[in-house]
Amino acid sequence: MAENVHTYSSLGGYDFSAASNWVGHTNYDMATANNNEYLDCFAGVHDDYFFMNLNLNQTAPSWHRHVNPAAGEGNPDVIPPGVPVLDGSRVAFVSTTDATVMWCQDRWSEFHNLIGKLTINSATTRAVFTPGLFTKMSYCMAIDSSNAGAGQVNGIAPNFASSTMTNCLVKNMDGDGLVHADGFGLYMYYYHLTLIDNAGVGLRVAAAQRDVACALCVADNNGGGDYVDDVGGRLILSYAFSSDATGTAGHQNQNFNFRDPGSNNFHYGADFTDGTRAGSGVSRATYDIDGEVRPGGILSDAGFDQFSPILGNPWYHNHQQAA
Repeated sequence: MAENVHTYSSLGGYDFSAASNWVGHTNYDMATANNNEYLDCFAGVHDDYFFMNLNLNQTAPSWHRHVNPAAGEGNPDVIPPGVPVLDGSRVAFVSTTDATVMWCQDRWSEFHNLIGKLTINSATTRAVFTPGLFTKMSYCMAIDSSNAGAGQVNGIAPNFASSTMTNCLVKNMDGDGLVHADGFGLYMYYYHLTLIDNAGVGLRVAAAQRDVACALCVADNNGGGDYVDDVGGRLILSYAFSSDATGTAGHQNQNFNFRDPGSNNFHYGADFTDGTRAGSGVSRATYDIDGEVRPGGILSDAGFDQFSPILGNPWYHNHQQAA
């Protein structure tokens, strides 16, 4: 039987208004207790961070941790789920502590639908998300993070390989959007990511013993380049769209038409045309950041958003668009 850890006292679970309390209450050895752990987060802007490293030697994929919003939380009806707002309607962790905001080294764990932001003054480089071995991360957003000290803040920095990142947004880090610096010797998979306005590289491979696959991603206006392979020959790009010359052939030097970048809305605009739209007939995900089905029409769009000029954008048709 799985352990379901709720954030609501009214549901009979623990009230994790302080994320650091999670570790003390979710300490099953899943290899012997045969329990999943569901950390169901409540909506709000939480000035906290979490570190889970209690089960690093777990090797069975049947039992693992899930960190995600509780039922009914973080699913607003006005602003699309793919717009990172810090108004209390989403599950967001906005930390000022000199530590990674969301660090999980428990194998086979999953992060879903979380927003992270880190603002520190430190000599150490940190990250917003640091997933571990065999981790899956989807629908997460790292935004507007900085380090006033000698270090910097990266958006996603996997600590081990053989993980999958899908439908995520990384925007406005003072370091890299995503930096792969693991030489553990396993493959890595990055699908449908949107990496925008980072001071460093959009997606960087700094160390790798095996190939790092990046498919159907969008990188735009990253100061150190959109895609950079420091190792050489390890970053395998497919349908990688870029605003510079580092993307795949035919997908370079793009001018992306986002709906409202000033409001952190990086969905594709209504006049997104076949000449600039990103995608292929193959999708690496069933849904996009808003839960819309991929592909929409003929093509599966690159990046975290799916827009079809044939079908229109179902989310905007079925919900009231924010002013």
